[in-house]
Amino acid sequence: MSDRGVICQAVEDRLLEGEKLTGHPELVEHVGSCLECFRTLSELRELPRIAEVMRAGAAELAEENDPGAAFWRALPNRVADEVLGAQRPPETAAAPRPARRWWAPAVVMSAGLSAAVAMLVVTLHRPVVPVTTSVASAPAPAPATLAGGAESDDNLSMGERG
Repeated sequence: MSDRGVICQAVEDRLLEGEKLTGHPELVEHVGSCLECFRTLSELRELPRIAEVMRAGAAELAEENDPGAAFWRALPNRVADEVLGAQRPPETAAAPRPARRWWAPAVVMSAGLSAAVAMLVVTLHRPVVPVTTSVASAPAPAPATLAGGAESDDNLSMGERG
């Protein structure tokens, strides 16, 4: 801990004990130069006034919000009734539950199973169509003829004549 930390701790200890710093000139000088110690001193100076205001406000609030003597007399009995009431069986019969549809899960399962079987049947019993034409047996295309009646030569490139 640095010298500054030791001095800050000494200031805080003396202030919390309620001592005045006037008998310690080095601590008074430190409080004048250390912002943290100055804030601590200022807050502790205001503490008795703040406590008094809070106590006065709390007393006023307690008087305003007090439900009265009748409430406090009845409170233990109400609490006991609630605690014991939670342990007792209900005195009134609860509303009857609607009849449970025991068959509903069976309907859902059978619908799913039916869909799966239908897909399986369609997949396995698909008709096989024989392929009758092949590339090898296809007829050769007729040679192209030009406007003048001559056959075209695909080996010639554009612009060449042979």
